[in-house]
Amino acid sequence: MIIEEHGDDQVSEVGVTEETPFQRFVTDGEALASARRYEIGVSMRDGIELAADVYLPAEADHGPVPAIAQVTPYDKSNILLAANEGRFYQSCGYAYVAVDYRGRGKSEGVWNGFANDVPETHDVIEWVAAQRWCDEKLGTTGISYMGWVRWAGASESPPRLRAMLSTSTAGRWQQEIPYTNGIFQLYFAWWAHGTRRRIDESYRRQQIDWEEVLRRLPFKSIGEVIDTATNMGNNLADRDTLDDFWKNLRFDDRYDQINVPCLHVIGWYDQEDLLGALVDYPDARIERIYDHHGVINAGHGPVPTVGDRLALIPNHVCPVTNLARELIILDDNGDEVDRCSVGAGLRNI
Repeated sequence: MIIEEHGDDQVSEVGVTEETPFQRFVTDGEALASARRYEIGVSMRDGIELAADVYLPAEADHGPVPAIAQVTPYDKSNILLAANEGRFYQSCGYAYVAVDYRGRGKSEGVWNGFANDVPETHDVIEWVAAQRWCDEKLGTTGISYMGWVRWAGASESPPRLRAMLSTSTAGRWQQEIPYTNGIFQLYFAWWAHGTRRRIDESYRRQQIDWEEVLRRLPFKSIGEVIDTATNMGNNLADRDTLDDFWKNLRFDDRYDQINVPCLHVIGWYDQEDLLGALVDYPDARIERIYDHHGVINAGHGPVPTVGDRLALIPNHVCPVTNLARELIILDDNGDEVDRCSVGAGLRNI
């Protein structure tokens, strides 16, 4: 029976459907099949199986197609971070694979943020490239954590990885995140709570007075609220120096060994990841200036000059200008008014 609501507690019977629960199950399954989307397990080198959603384009009915892969701790079926992107790539003729990180979502294993990024992402890349619907031309994509794991997977040089799209990605652990030169970024307490179990407890997170929680001292007392069930919370709270755990995650001296074309996107006003982008990827060209939400310029002033140079807007203080070859000063109209070579010791303008 289908019921229609009219407000003021008034309802009326619209019609009766004779479809049984089993028939609805079949109908839903057929709709999923027609959408060319299915769920499957992906085996890792240690036998753990990760859960994946696969989106296949119509072109895959006639032969192998190129593929895009993403490994995420934020739910492979998340509308904003995975599903919409999957449908977009699918409509463009690509196969798309979103995979739940170990211990998150439907994947097996124990969640321990950052610890398994390298082997896990590499194994996902190789699994996707080996599928009969993939023509062995594979790219990876992701933002923030999912952007970082692009580089982690590429560090093992998977032979069939052809390109990467990496957005808002950090890389100098303990200098950028989760500690910024020894100071813990309180955002990561909120992040650790959101990823502490298999699901994203967004409702519960909204019930917490974070202003009160993040002001607690000593710092470790915040862990009582986060209540993580894995080593991740301990890694954040106890590993406050650049010890072997964090050193093993850094590729400072290995980036020249990653020979994969990459479109690296970063927000000029992204307070979390800007420093890492300019340090870790010094040969990248500035093409557009975005904020964290991908908005060009975002009302902060004229768009800086495009090219293999660093451009500053008027009165803007940049703590990392020593990373650029050349400094360009623009007026309010975006026109160049001055330029100079940037010395290694220059920090602020």
